[in-house]
Amino acid sequence: MELVAQNIGGGYVTVASKGSDDLHAKFVQLGRDRHKLTHMLLYLLPKIYAQKIYLGYAKSIFEYGNKFGGLSDLVICKALKLHQELFDRPHLMRLVALVGVHKVSLVQTLVTPENELEWVSRLKTMNTAALQVLVKEIRKGRQEPKLTI
Repeated sequence: MELVAQNIGGGYVTVASKGSDDLHAKFVQLGRDRHKLTHMLLYLLPKIYAQKIYLGYAKSIFEYGNKFGGLSDLVICKALKLHQELFDRPHLMRLVALVGVHKVSLVQTLVTPENELEWVSRLKTMNTAALQVLVKEIRKGRQEPKLTI
């Protein structure tokens, strides 16, 4: 990879060659993959906790998650609490592996066994910002909009 210095606006700026585009694309892809792996770790962690698998490797579930998954105590706590609260909504719990614990926790109090599949569809298709706006409107007491697919 060759770096080239160019005079832009009175000063020299280092501009990378085509090889840097390849490195950037690889870096971005790895970042996306890391998020997917973190989502899967947070999906598996409550099962590891329930089966007490972590005791063979660490003193606590927090130490286990930190050491083997690189997870913070706060996100471990959030995943375990979310798992407890979603015991009667299995479709939503499985979605943690796909969209993550934070996105699922946005809607956890609004989801019932009756409307769970509708929310699963929303979580899969809406970005986090749009989901936050929708949840905020619903919590203000407005009528919950019907999902049309």
